[in-house]
Amino acid sequence: MTETSIDYPVFCFKYFQKECLKMCSESQIKEFFDRLQRLGELGWKEINTNGRHDYGWEMLPTDQIKKKLPPFITPDIPRLMVFRYNNENYPFIAHRKRL
Repeated sequence: MTETSIDYPVFCFKYFQKECLKMCSESQIKEFFDRLQRLGELGWKEINTNGRHDYGWEMLPTDQIKKKLPPFITPDIPRLMVFRYNNENYPFIAHRKRL
């Protein structure tokens, strides 16, 4: 591992869509942040070996995403990562940028 590489996800909320929180209960919001914390503890190696409805992920083509994408998602990024949280497998979308 190089000095600039890390083996765990780092979540940035610069493009977080706050209106999504309005549709969530307090317990769902807590479950979402608990999931983010746990993903950071696991690291990419373990995340990549988990199932998509556990602590893993799946890819979703950007043209299937209904919400407006942030400007850094350009046409050369054809797919985004989808993680799931809580018992109903609510999705949240992420982009992995390798350092």
